[in-house]
This record gives sequence, structure tokens and C-alpha cells, in this order.
Amino acid sequence: MKTPLQVLFVYGSLDRAEILVAELRRGGYQPEYVCAGDRNDLGSVIGWPWDVIISDTVMSGITLRDVQASLAMRKSPPPLIVVTGSPAMECAVEAMRQGAFDYLPWDGRSRLNEVVNSALEYSSRVQHQAREHKFLRFTQFSIEQAAEAVFWIDSLGRFFYVNDAAGRMLGYAPRELRIMSLFDIDHALKRSDWPEVWERLRREQSFVAESQLLASGGRLIPVEVVFNMLVLDGEEYTTAYVRDITKRIRVQNALSSEENRYRSLFHNSPISLWEEDLSDVKAFFDELRERGVEDFHEHFGANVEDLLECVRRVKIIDVNQATLDMLDAQSKDELFGGLDKVFTEDSLRVARDEFALLANGGHRYAGELDHMTLTGRIIRVAVHFNVAPEDRKTLGRVVVSLIDISERRHMERELERARDELEQRVDERTLELGESNRQLKKEISDREQVELQLRDSERRHRMIIDTMPVLIHAHDQNGDFVFWNRESERVLGYSAQDVVNTPNFKSKLYPDPEYRAQVVRMHGTPFVDMETDVVTASGEVRTIKWSTVQYASPEPGWESWETGIDVTRAKKSEMRIHTLTHELMRAQESERQRIALDLHDNVAQNLSSLKISSETLFDGVSGVSSELRKRAGELSRNLQGCIAAVRNLSYDLRPSGLDQLGLVKSLDQFCRELSGGREMEIVLSSAGMDNLEPDSDIEINLYRLAQEALRNAARHSGAQTVLVKLVASSPHILMRVEDDGNGFDIPKRKTEAVDERRMGLQSMEERAKLLDGEFSITSVPGKGTRIFVKVPYKEKRRG
Repeated sequence: MKTPLQVLFVYGSLDRAEILVAELRRGGYQPEYVCAGDRNDLGSVIGWPWDVIISDTVMSGITLRDVQASLAMRKSPPPLIVVTGSPAMECAVEAMRQGAFDYLPWDGRSRLNEVVNSALEYSSRVQHQAREHKFLRFTQFSIEQAAEAVFWIDSLGRFFYVNDAAGRMLGYAPRELRIMSLFDIDHALKRSDWPEVWERLRREQSFVAESQLLASGGRLIPVEVVFNMLVLDGEEYTTAYVRDITKRIRVQNALSSEENRYRSLFHNSPISLWEEDLSDVKAFFDELRERGVEDFHEHFGANVEDLLECVRRVKIIDVNQATLDMLDAQSKDELFGGLDKVFTEDSLRVARDEFALLANGGHRYAGELDHMTLTGRIIRVAVHFNVAPEDRKTLGRVVVSLIDISERRHMERELERARDELEQRVDERTLELGESNRQLKKEISDREQVELQLRDSERRHRMIIDTMPVLIHAHDQNGDFVFWNRESERVLGYSAQDVVNTPNFKSKLYPDPEYRAQVVRMHGTPFVDMETDVVTASGEVRTIKWSTVQYASPEPGWESWETGIDVTRAKKSEMRIHTLTHELMRAQESERQRIALDLHDNVAQNLSSLKISSETLFDGVSGVSSELRKRAGELSRNLQGCIAAVRNLSYDLRPSGLDQLGLVKSLDQFCRELSGGREMEIVLSSAGMDNLEPDSDIEINLYRLAQEALRNAARHSGAQTVLVKLVASSPHILMRVEDDGNGFDIPKRKTEAVDERRMGLQSMEERAKLLDGEFSITSVPGKGTRIFVKVPYKEKRRG
């Protein structure tokens, strides 16, 4: 058989090419050829996969240099053989110098086959070397770019090559690793053990081991190492492919933990759990399938022996404690022998369904069956299993759960009996209901009449609500208005059409976001007598007193509603009354001060002069009877009593030391005077008051409040101890008066005070309000009374 040969001839004459073709055929080749005679022909065919190119040195319009230039553009050019009859030998010599494989004179063409053979062999060697070089480059690139660390190790354990991945893994530069040895990074491997490792490599040529390598920072890295023996130029080496298995170990530990957790859940579960191996059962299914069985459910029904064979092939791997308790077993070994110990006829019925389902590729089952315990009791159990995806091909592990439902079954039977009795009663009751139905129809007719009347009543009710002289608002569940009556339109100036179903309309009524949020919160719960400031359509601020908010909605769609009245005028009047009361009490205190000064400076002085005159009335007078002198002494004593009474009255009207001594010392003086001669102890304490100079209004009103509280305690409480405490807590002054007396019912006392026209508590509360302060009193019968006052601090005005 001739050898195929692809040949490109570059000759100006096709005849010469055909002569050479004939020569090649005689040499055993089967040439397929093209002859290019000019530059265009050469350009169109030079890139084809030629085995060899045979060319003349000089053609028409083309030269041998042109041929060589075209071949130089190819990566693997075919060999060029020059066969020419031209006497220009220097051209042929130059062609040989520039890469032509060989040169033949035309009359030496009989050697053409020999030269072609040599050229093809040379070309084959060159291509083989190129492929080997390319393979080596690919191999080197693969090793250098490999994700795994690669070490080349000699017989002494020294590294003579490492890739970049090895440096990255261990934190060294590759050049640092190349001057190290395996023993520098694997401390578990001793030098004395290396010959044994090397000998194992010689025997097995390759093996896998796990170790820990020491990184540059001292961290130990768990690795898997694949050792391979390599012999080059008679020298033995090993390549070690090292993989970081930190993640794998972490996963293995997690799997181990999960397995332990599963085992703990399995053994501690209150439900009976069976771990079974059904791989032999799966093999039996395959045998039956090869025997032509298609409908396994029907087959197991007709061939009970095959069903029992499936039961016998079930391997019980493990059961939990709940299983032992349920089946009255003393140990697991009693159950590991097989399922036949607990199976009943009903168990086989369910087993037929289970095995048929598994044979047909199913993996989930739930049913009920009768089991027999090891003590002979029959129990009803619910069985369930679901084969995990990873075990569905082999059925190597199936977890089955059993729940004792004997009690439930008993209850179901009881329920069935009760149901039968109920059905009988229902039949009896049906007859009675027939009559009741007729009566019900009559009631329905009557109710329809009532509903008509109710709708009419609702219409009238809605009209009344809309025309009531109070503001009525209703909201939906989002807080938006759904009703706005005429009084709301009159007072606030917004029409119902503008307000109803307009989202967030409250922002117009309450422009201040913080105040609006406070109002919304207050509207969120039932309340009584809350007042809010509302901005009308004209921009005026009006005060509305909301009386109630109710969730028992009188209209469908009303989530909440409230009623209110305009108290703007009342509030203004109240503020005016408050101002006048303040001025009145100031005038009262001023008049008290004037009268107190007049009593002290005039009346008391005049009485003192009269007393002195009465005492010296008979000085220098003789013959005065003892009776007259006695009466003059009585007059002097009476005048002294009048002087003391006038001074006490002056002190009560205005404490003389308040302006000079201050609030704390004046109160202390009053406490000592009040407790003198009484069994009641008054303890006054203060904190932070020493350097304060409060406004005179604050001083006199706090004094009056304490004075009233202490006098009430002295008169009515029967207290042993009264505590008075003044505290400066910026920006307020706090006062607390607390006794351990009888206490009283506050609402009852306030009612009695109104009936008896006594203003003690009310005047105390009014004094605190005049100072823009707070007043509170708490009292429980038998447990004493506590009064608390908190007023804002104001500095005493100078000048």
C-alpha cells in the first residue's frame, strides 16, 4: 500500500512537477499535489497542511526567496526541498543556509524519494519535540498555578522545587522554602523515620498520609499529602501534593457533633424509634423485579412467603428506650432478633403496604397497625417513616417511629358509640325542630318588622347626633375622621366634606407634631374631661373639653368617637379669675402686713404706755388704799395680756421675722411655738435652702401652706410626730408635711368642707396654683396624712 503524501510544487512548468510526481510514485508514495506557478497561486495555497514543498530556484515572477519568506510566516512549516536544473548554484546554497532541508540537481532527482524520506523523518522529530516542549510548558504552568501546594523532594528530604501555593499556605516565599527541608515544616516526621518512608515509597510508588505542617507564624495546618515516587536520570525523587484540610476537619467535627446530637435525640425521644437496615430487602425487591414482578402490592397479597421473607430480611440496627418501654422489653437484644416477635396478622397487612411502597420507589409512609408486646399485650400503634434522600437508593438506613395510640383507639370507639346515640337523638330532635322552624319563621317575620323600625330609629338617631349642640367626631381604625357633625363645622370652621376621609387631617387641627402625637395618644384610650387646643379654619386657637371617648360604637365603621364642648370663653374667664384671685391674695397679704405693723407699732405701743402709766399711777401719792393698789395691779396685768394678744395677732397676720430671718428660720420659730405645751413633736429639716432668696410671694405662700397644714395636724390629727421638709431641687422648691395621726377620707372631707363652708384644703390648693405649682394630699384613715407642694423657684426682686 502506497503512503499518502501532500506535496506543493513551486514550478513555472506543470510538466516538471508531474515528472517529480512520477518519481515519488515509484518510491512508494501516493502524492496529492498542487503546482503553484506564480505569486498569486503561491499565496492562495501556501497555508495548506503540506507534508513537503518541492521548489525550483527561479520561476516566472517568483523566486525561491519568496517561497522561503511565505513559509517563515507559518509556526510549523513543512520541509522545503530544492530540485532545480538552474546552473545558479549560489541560489541553492543560499537556500540551504536559510533553512531549506536539502538540494538536488535536476539530474539527481532519482534521489528524491530518499531525500523526502529523510525530510519526513526530520519533520516528525521536530513536531514531536515541539509537542513535548508544549506539554512540559503546560505541566509547569499547571504546577505553578495549582491551588494545591506542590513540593519536589529528594531522597534526603530536601526541597528543590516548591510552587507559589506552597508559599501561600505556609506563609513563606518560595525561595525561602527551597533552602528548607521537609523536617523543618513537619515536626511530627523525624529524620530517623525518613528512610522507612522512602522505602515505603519505593514499594508502593504512591501513598496518601495526613499530617500537620508548621506555618511561618507558628500555626499548625492540618494537611493531606499525596506522595509519588519519580526516577529521573537514575536519581530517585518524590513529588508531594499537599492539601489544606482545615475545612474538611471542621466539617468532619461538625458531622460528628451532628451525629452525636442525632443519637442523643434518638435515644432520649419519648416516641418509639427504630433504626433499620433494609438493604437486603432492597436486594430482594430487585430479585422479584427480575422474576417479572411489577405489581408488588398484588404479589405480596398472593405470595405471603415473599412478604415474610421481606420481614425476615429487615435488620434492626438500634432502638431507643421508649421502644423498650412500649414493648415491655428488658433489653435491645430481645428485639434485634427480628420483627416476628412483635408482628400480628394486622402487622402483616401494614407490612404489605410498606414494602410495596418502597419497592415502587416511595419513601414516605404513615399508617396504623396492631403490635404484640413481648409480654403478649396487643397495642395499637401509629407507624411513620420517611427515607432520607441519601438512603433512598440503597435503603441502608430507615428510621421508623411508633406511637402507642391504644388509648386514643379506645376513645374513638367510645366516640363512635356516642355518635350513634347522638344520631338517634338528632332524629328525635329533628321532629321537634320542625315545629320550632315554623315558629322561627314567624319570629323572623316579626324581626324584619323590628329591623325596619330600627333602621328608622337609626336614621333619627343619626339626625340627632348631627344636630346636637356638642362637637362629635368619629374615627376609623387608622385614626382618620369618618364623622364630623354640624356643631364641629360651626365651632371649628371646617366642613364635614373637607374633613371626612381626608388622611391625616389632624395635622391641620394640631400643627405642632409633638402636641399632635400627645393628643393622638390621649385619644387612644377612654378618658374624661381632657382639654386640647385646636386650630380652627380661620387660624384661631380654641380650647375644646372632650368629655368621653367610647369604643362601644353607635354607628358601623366607628372605631372610636368622642364628644366635646367649646370652653374657650370659660378658660379665659378661669384665667381671669385666677389672676384676680392672685391679686386678691396679694392684696390680702399686703393688708395683713399693714395691719400687723399698725398693731405692733401703734396699738401695742399705746397699750405698753398705758400699762406703764397704770403701774406708776400712785407713785408719790400717799394715803392710797390697798384695794386701789390691788385694782391698779390687776389693770396692769390685763393690759399686759392685751399687749401679748395684740402682738400674737400681729404675728399671725404677718410673721415679723419672715423678711429678716427668711422662710426656713421663720418656719422653725413657728414650729417651736406651735409644739410648745403640746405632746406633738414637730421636726423641721431643709436641704439646699441656705443660700436661696426666693420671691416674697413664694415665701409667704409656702409659709401659709405650712402654717395651715401644721395647725390642722395640731387640731384634728392626734399625731405624735409631724415631719416638715423643705428641699431646693432646681428649678423647683419642694415642701412635704407628713404626720402619723388619724388620717381621714379625702373625698368625704372635701364634701363636708363645702357643706360647712370651710376652705382649708381648697385655699391650700389655690395658693399652690397661684405660684404655678402643684399640690397633692394623700391620707388613709388610721395611717396619717401627707401633703406635698412643688413650686417653681423665682429669685427675690431687688429694688
